Amino acid sequence: MLQGRPNVRIVGLKEWLTLGCYMCVERERISSKLCLTGYALACDVAAADGDLHEEELEILEMIRRQLNVERLHAAAIEKATAARFVRNP
Repeated sequence: MLQGRPNVRIVGLKEWLTLGCYMCVERERISSKLCLTGYALACDVAAADGDLHEEELEILEMIRRQLNVERLHAAAIEKATAARFVRNP
C-alpha cells in the first residue's frame, strides 16, 4: 500500500494479464447489442467514488477496445456519466 493512501494498490503485470484474458472471454459472452451498455456500466463503476485515477482510465480504455465501442460513442457515454456523478459543494 502507498503511504497516505491506504486504498490504493499498485497493479502488477500478472493482474493486468489476468484482466486482459478475462475481458477476452467475457467479450465473447456479451451480445453486440449490449456493448455500449457494458461500457456505460464500466464508466459508472469507475466514476462511483468520484475520483478517477490513471489506472481506472487505462482499464476503461481497454474495455472500450475489447467491446469495440467507437470513440465518439465512448465520449458521449463518458460525458453522460460525468453529468450523473457531478457533486455539488
